[in-house]
Amino acid sequence: MFNSFFFTVKKVNEFKLNINALYDLYLPVVGKTATSFYMILSNMVENNKDHNLTFNSDNICKQLNVSNEQLSVAKDKLEAIGLLSTFISTNNRKDNILILMVKSALAYQDFIANPKLKTLLINQIGQTNVEYLEYKNAPESQLQDAIEITRSFEQVFNGAELKNVHILDFEKLYQNIQKTTSLPLVIDENCKNIIQDVYGKYRISLKDIEFVLYDSINDMDGFNKVNPNLLIQNFNRLVNKQVAAPLQTVTRDFRLFTTGLDQEMEDKIYLDYKMCNPELYLSIIFKKALSSEEKQLIHILRTKFHLNDEIINVLVDFSLNKTNGKLNKKYITKAAHTVNGLGLTDAKQVVAHLKNANKEIKVSLEDKVDQYFNRGF
Repeated sequence: MFNSFFFTVKKVNEFKLNINALYDLYLPVVGKTATSFYMILSNMVENNKDHNLTFNSDNICKQLNVSNEQLSVAKDKLEAIGLLSTFISTNNRKDNILILMVKSALAYQDFIANPKLKTLLINQIGQTNVEYLEYKNAPESQLQDAIEITRSFEQVFNGAELKNVHILDFEKLYQNIQKTTSLPLVIDENCKNIIQDVYGKYRISLKDIEFVLYDSINDMDGFNKVNPNLLIQNFNRLVNKQVAAPLQTVTRDFRLFTTGLDQEMEDKIYLDYKMCNPELYLSIIFKKALSSEEKQLIHILRTKFHLNDEIINVLVDFSLNKTNGKLNKKYITKAAHTVNGLGLTDAKQVVAHLKNANKEIKVSLEDKVDQYFNRGF
């Protein structure tokens, strides 16, 4: 059982509240409760002229909506990481009153210079995000008397094949995020790849990407980490709202189901399977609004066969190639029945099965031809 405690708050000489360092470096390591407790203590020492005032931890617990045990753990973390020192009075009359000494957060360079602190931070937000913080906190170069004449990428590499390659400016995205919130947003390499793929294909604005990122945060770890599954779901919703976008196309190549394609081409096809709902996917292929019969078929695949949108798109793509561009209800529902019977739940599993089925059909046809020519006359 953790009991409440009374305390006074003091600060070290030259105390300075460094918000950026606190949120960038300390929050991921100590968590929200400890960071909020530190902010409250900082406000106490800055706003209360009488540093002999005594406070009750119960009031802090109510303010943060935490238990005394959780507050005690938060205090331990602040002590361990160097933001707080705790003393107990030797005056017998004040044995139960703690003295909390608030310390300034380390600047980035000093924090990273400590190998233990750096390791803790990397464990929480990853090497890539630590490298970004290093870049963001690097001192500006002293070039007041110089003019930059660096050639741009486009000036040097201007081949026609590069015109349709769109690279997201992650630095600008980070800058926009920092203008919106002071909390660190943790985007791992997997999420960055998803963002780049979607941006390269659909040219979504930075503002829309920001909104998707905020909606994809998993707060369970105590800091703002983007969840890749939520990210895909939210991008999917955004893309499917933009049905009328004039530049929208889907990447298709039937060799995916036969000989196979290079990895880059396959990734583009799977991205469209994942990002488009079947109504959008089919309407883009047909270049028109869907008929009620076509919508009803998609509804059946969802409700009767319980297929997800990604697998429906695979079956649509496959069947259109097999039935000369026409949506054959009998053919596609037969394929859906097979997918259900085999328990396939992933688009790549379905493609692999269809590819194998094509090979078996080809072998069977070749056997029949051989039998015909070898039967003798």
